[in-house]
Amino acid sequence: MCTSKPAALDLLCCLAIFGVTRCRASGAPDFVYQASDLQPWLYNVFSQLHQAPELSFEETATSSLVQSQLQQHNIAFIAPIAKTGVIASVGDGSPVVYLRADMDALPISEEMSHLLRSKHEGIMHACGHDAHTTMLLGAAILLKSVEMELPGTVKFLFQPAEEAAGSEGMLGAQKMLQMGLLDDASAFFGLHVDPSLPTGTFATAAGPIFASEVNFQATLYGTMRTLSTPVQKQLQLRLEQVLQSQSSSCSCSATLDWRLRTNPPYPVLVNDAQLSEMASQTASSTLGSARVTQLTPYMVAEDFAYYAQQAPVCFSTLGIYNESAGSVHALHSPRFKVDPEVLQTGAAMHAALAWDYLHTHAMWASRSGPLVAPPPNSSADGT
Repeated sequence: MCTSKPAALDLLCCLAIFGVTRCRASGAPDFVYQASDLQPWLYNVFSQLHQAPELSFEETATSSLVQSQLQQHNIAFIAPIAKTGVIASVGDGSPVVYLRADMDALPISEEMSHLLRSKHEGIMHACGHDAHTTMLLGAAILLKSVEMELPGTVKFLFQPAEEAAGSEGMLGAQKMLQMGLLDDASAFFGLHVDPSLPTGTFATAAGPIFASEVNFQATLYGTMRTLSTPVQKQLQLRLEQVLQSQSSSCSCSATLDWRLRTNPPYPVLVNDAQLSEMASQTASSTLGSARVTQLTPYMVAEDFAYYAQQAPVCFSTLGIYNESAGSVHALHSPRFKVDPEVLQTGAAMHAALAWDYLHTHAMWASRSGPLVAPPPNSSADGT
């Protein structure tokens, strides 16, 4: 017997009744095939973005390109949000599912010599945000083509400043939430390229997947990362205690600066269990089960974690490792390179996740009555 859970509508229950594979087999668009037709367009957009990287909260040209492409495809949007951000929309009514891409680049000098090399000296898309933005634009086009079949709304969140805070001491996700325009969210999905997995491999998992991050400065500058908010707080307290104890024993004073103004903390990124299960099933039916794997938690930080304070989230990675394409280097490396074949896969996966989420909710509502948007997670890290 299936029962609802307070954190969200019981998606797993619905999947058990209907099955995502059956849902996608009965009238779902073939987003993979459609995205393959978009690949030349996707590559052209990606090329423009990669050659013109912009730092956090300075993504003016990037935002203009996004807005221009949305206009050309008759996709409604509002901008600017949080200085350079854009929120586009397809469909109507509830529930509202958000797909997110970050847009900013890094202060890194690109060392790769290829046709798409950055034209902005000392700035580089070394974390794949150019690919993320391209994929999300592709997903918007795919879902616009089936807009009349969507039982709800898909919103496309083109977010600034994932990498660094602005003058107000806020990251892009914090700023977007502060604007109050995301209060209608039922769920958030995000994708990040992953050079540790073969191109096109999809990975996700329930629970903590990306670490928290808190910067500090005593005698030395350091970074503290954990996969649990309570543990993070305990470590911060303990560090303060040790510093004070050691300084007192030497008859001197010490101060500990958590650098919250210039380096705001990143929370632990905790994936909702039901959304993660749905995402895995969607990926299996879209890409094939051989291209789906379990995501191993990373000790890196991601400001997507802030969206979990608003609604359940699911963040996943998409492999880009391909020796023949030269896509073999780690994120934030000056030799980092995205295998462009992943662009069509990412666009298709974004679209499929939104489609399955909305249609799963619609089928559940038809059995259980009106839909109510789930409340925010009761705990920031599931503990």
